[in-house]
Amino acid sequence: MKKRFALLLVVLLVLPLFAGCAQQEEGSVTITYYGRPDEKGIETTMIEAFEKENPNIKVNYVELPESTDQKLQTINTMLQAKDPAMDLFVGDVVWTPIFASADWVLPLDDYLTQEEIDEHVPGAMKAYTYRDHVYGIPFFTDGGMLYYRTDLLEKYNKSVPTTWDELIETASYIMAQEKDPNLYGYAGSWKQYEGVTCSLTELVWSHGGDFLDKEGNVIFDSPESVAAMTVMEKMVHEAKITPPGVGGFGSGDMRALALNGQMIFTRDWPSFYSNSMDPEKSSVVGKIKYTVLPHAPGQDSYSTLGGWGIMVSNFTDNPEEAVKFAKFRSSYESQKQEALLIAHLPTRKALYEDAEIVENEPWMVDMLPVMMSTNPRPQSAYYAELSAHLQQASQDVIAGNKTPEEAVKYAAEKMKETLGQ
Repeated sequence: MKKRFALLLVVLLVLPLFAGCAQQEEGSVTITYYGRPDEKGIETTMIEAFEKENPNIKVNYVELPESTDQKLQTINTMLQAKDPAMDLFVGDVVWTPIFASADWVLPLDDYLTQEEIDEHVPGAMKAYTYRDHVYGIPFFTDGGMLYYRTDLLEKYNKSVPTTWDELIETASYIMAQEKDPNLYGYAGSWKQYEGVTCSLTELVWSHGGDFLDKEGNVIFDSPESVAAMTVMEKMVHEAKITPPGVGGFGSGDMRALALNGQMIFTRDWPSFYSNSMDPEKSSVVGKIKYTVLPHAPGQDSYSTLGGWGIMVSNFTDNPEEAVKFAKFRSSYESQKQEALLIAHLPTRKALYEDAEIVENEPWMVDMLPVMMSTNPRPQSAYYAELSAHLQQASQDVIAGNKTPEEAVKYAAEKMKETLGQ
């Protein structure tokens, strides 16, 4: 009897404690976030800061693989299964049409004011907008840019080219004067992968052309597209300013030559600059500067947009809390920490004037004009297939297998087949 009484007493004493715990759990929400690899603890740092500000929301962080393709595969599997276990996730700039057209991601129109949207670089917000609805919030950006050898331009009293023809002329002149068989005029990542699509989109846009209209119809077969591909043809086969085998160049091949002082002009991403200033990696420290990419006469400069943002699953049970974390992950302070910690370029324009960034990462300040010229790649749920057609067309021109006119016609026809037009 005494044992039973003692046991009953313990139960009575412990029950209020369990009740208190249950009440506490009931008042809090846990959301699951599929984020980028935790480089220098950036993701966990953001989560800790968010949870401190929002003690009733806990964030379960699932670290995604480094590979973009593997990230997409993981997220696509969760969304296709309509699994509510994933509340929100990082999204590449080219994923928006894929997920939005399938109704897998939450429209954020009711959660973002126009003022909040306008705080970001236009191209970055445009990448997360599909058919006039916003489906994501960017938190860092990227874009193609032109790097050039300041010492060689100064040596021959040449200005930084603003048009593609000027670039070809300047590169050809300096190569002729230097008489160095290992010095080349221009290169980009032109092998048959996404890199050459990025280069081609910049060429087409900067000639006044485009790939799809607002209704998604293929408009690539145009004189502007032919003119863009003619620049590629001229660089490789007429002016011969590109390195041998440029059609097989990934970013590593191109960077190796540029960092070894063998390139006059290079098309690359912002991350190249820090490498060029590292004496352990570069033989041209202090001799490299950057600017916006060239354009055709009378046209504007464009840069293919890169970068990442946050998207909310349409199958989340906690949309309010998920959106709250998404907005925090893209906030001014969060982007500032990311810029200072891992040198990611912010999407928030005001950060390019932030005193700490100006002091600690002064190179970022001059990146703003390039980021303001960024444009997202053709927005389509079938983007991967469209890109493959553009890659093949580019390779045909680079290899001399097709004229620019033939390559453009081929790509346009294949694009129309893919889209059922």
